[in-house]
Amino acid sequence: MKKFRLLNRLGLALITLALLAAGLSVPAARVKAVDADTFYGSWPYAAPPKGNLNYYNGDSITGAGIGIWGDLIEPPLAYYQWAEGTYRGMLAKSWGYNKEGTKYTVTLKDGLTWSDGSKLTSKDLVSTLLINELVGDPVFVYGGESVAATDDYTVEYTLNKPPSAILERYILKTYTHAASIYGKIADKLQGVLDAGLKAGKKRADIKASDDYQNINKELTDFRPASYLSSGPYTLDMKDVTDAQLVLRRTDKSSFKNAKFDKIVIYNGDTDVTTPLLLSGELYYATDYFPPASEKSLVEKGYTILRGPTYSGPGLFFNNTIYPLNKPEVRQAIAYAIDRSRATKVSYGQAGAPVKYMVGISDSLVDRFIDPAAIKTLNTYDYNPKKAEEILTKLGFKKNGDVWADDKGKNLEFELSVPSDFTDWNPAAQDVADQLTAFGIKITLRAYPNDQQRPDVKDGKFQIAVRLWGFPNPFPFFAFRNMMIRNAVNKTAKDPGMSYPTKQKIGGKDIDFEALVADMSKGATPKDTMEAVTAATVAFNTDLPVVPLIERFYNSPLGSQHISGLPPESDKLYQNAQGSDSFVVIWLIDGTIGPKK
Repeated sequence: MKKFRLLNRLGLALITLALLAAGLSVPAARVKAVDADTFYGSWPYAAPPKGNLNYYNGDSITGAGIGIWGDLIEPPLAYYQWAEGTYRGMLAKSWGYNKEGTKYTVTLKDGLTWSDGSKLTSKDLVSTLLINELVGDPVFVYGGESVAATDDYTVEYTLNKPPSAILERYILKTYTHAASIYGKIADKLQGVLDAGLKAGKKRADIKASDDYQNINKELTDFRPASYLSSGPYTLDMKDVTDAQLVLRRTDKSSFKNAKFDKIVIYNGDTDVTTPLLLSGELYYATDYFPPASEKSLVEKGYTILRGPTYSGPGLFFNNTIYPLNKPEVRQAIAYAIDRSRATKVSYGQAGAPVKYMVGISDSLVDRFIDPAAIKTLNTYDYNPKKAEEILTKLGFKKNGDVWADDKGKNLEFELSVPSDFTDWNPAAQDVADQLTAFGIKITLRAYPNDQQRPDVKDGKFQIAVRLWGFPNPFPFFAFRNMMIRNAVNKTAKDPGMSYPTKQKIGGKDIDFEALVADMSKGATPKDTMEAVTAATVAFNTDLPVVPLIERFYNSPLGSQHISGLPPESDKLYQNAQGSDSFVVIWLIDGTIGPKK
């Protein structure tokens, strides 16, 4: 019956999307009765029997397996408040580096409990961290050497690198799991570490041993029969179906302010969530909704939440192809594109044309770049004449309607885009049309992301649309995404863009890899400003990537169904919706609740 209901919704979704795409109005649907004490969200999760309760399994329906909603079961140690650059403690009462910068200490709040009434202590956090180290937790990549409990509520991290904002971010974003569930595996890991250290082995060598790594399979195969929650809501497998799951409020939680009795999570993406929203069965969804859908949702009474995603679609160039390897040609391409037009076509109000063209979100520029350097940045405002001047100076001439080099070879390129990224496709088509009209002939090719992404990684492309920036408040992540990983998790062996990370730009020797490493070291924005400024100025000059649009989230929230929604001026809206979610924070602390 439930499977039929889901298929029925999929059919309705296709009809709804077809009507919207055709510019037709959707028939007014009667708002269905819903439980006033329930909040309705969505996420595409793995349904049972594949879906399981092991946080560390790829098909988990805890943690990231249910997206932002996993935080309602297990909140992190602290949330980052992106606009203010400060943390809000959740499980953690206090945190910070010692004066020498050799230790980082986290003290848990008093009286934390699990959903079975047992105490949450440092034993749970240490147990979690031992397992996290096994699975490659970045805490142990960016400075964490080892961890130990100093009392029932305090955990001390011993560091092997200087203090950094990146390490602190990873530490405080840790999700703590009950030692009563994962403790046996953690004890095995600790036993292997202790035996190796006693034998005089280095910690790194112990972690590489078969005895240590073999525990990973045991961890992946583990299937807990039940799960303990430290947050205000619990999850029971009996409440999970292929169509939806239910989180229920627990009176054992230390987070007493949550107001909704239940959280229902529908299983699906935009094709499922759109009709649910239009029928009043869904209160919040983080999918992308095209302008026509957004208009219909506003008419239904939804508030459209907007804020930066700190990233968006951009043009990546294969530097083995002449003349895409010339910065002047990339500059000409930037001048020849009206980014405002591409934004309007693709996103409407759910995006903004990139202004500063530095590889990080415009909203981060004032905090992380030297003010004097900001004044020197080229914003590459739409200027086809400037683009013509650049190409002419390089010796290019028009061959009919197409620019050609001094050997008569036309500037003709293929632009690839992931076909299943529905918000990127209209922008890519518009960019192709604009460049072709300018005289750089572009043929648009849409491939499934599962094909386009590895093609870019393997260097099998000419120009590709991929993600510039990164949905994280620190520039380190944006530059690592673009310059090191080429937005496709490129390794050192993969060609990717084949862009030289060491070269002379603007008369200065630039090493992007070294600058990215330096960005990971500073403990404050001021500490990283020199590296960020050098990288962004060089990026702005050389344009290894041409950022096009910064996408805003355009998430509909059923303000007609809830109370307490903060005004648009609330700074928490600057948090990216997929990380440090403001909606989740407000559900946990009781800011929003049922409308009586």
